[in-house]
Amino acid sequence: MTLSHYPWRIIRTTLLLCAASLLIALFVLSASFIYLDSQHKNYRSQTTTLLSLKKNIEKVERDTEILNRFLPQLEQLKRENLIGSGDRLSWIEALQEGARQLKLHELEYRIEEGKPYTPPDPLTMGDYQIFSSAMYLKMQLYHASDLITLLAALSNNAKGLLDVDRCTLRRLRSEQSLAKNASLIRSAVEPRINAECHLRWLTLKYDDTLMREPTL
Repeated sequence: MTLSHYPWRIIRTTLLLCAASLLIALFVLSASFIYLDSQHKNYRSQTTTLLSLKKNIEKVERDTEILNRFLPQLEQLKRENLIGSGDRLSWIEALQEGARQLKLHELEYRIEEGKPYTPPDPLTMGDYQIFSSAMYLKMQLYHASDLITLLAALSNNAKGLLDVDRCTLRRLRSEQSLAKNASLIRSAVEPRINAECHLRWLTLKYDDTLMREPTL
């Protein structure tokens, strides 16, 4: 039998069908690889997202635990006006009441605006910044112990944390003048000591520049 006896139309059709089937198979195989690669990338992306979410949840749980542990102390600091700008009215009222009880007639005071303060020993403050409001006192005392009494009254009755930077005491009369006026001194009708003090009222403020964007 020679090749001329074969039905070439059938053979050609069969070859074309085989070629088409091969192309379709290659296309399906290629599409399958692309789909599997896409699913693999999607799986890795979802896994990364889940791990990140898990870390955030663990961080929230830790932060919640810390908040529950320290919230009472934080509320106490707020009540004592250690967080915020400070209760200046409380400082002035405590100062005036202390001076009234000591019967001080000569008392001058000045309070400056709060400024960022760096303590001598570094502290880890997190998102908070220490602020210091300077208070300058100038007064005349009957006894040196009056200064201790006045500072104790400030510390105990005013809302805030008081830090005494320095105080200077100076006699208003010389020893010779005091000896001539011994009877006057014993009666303590006039002040004998001039005192000047530099105090600090320390407060905490939230530092907005340290705010961080939440991560999800």
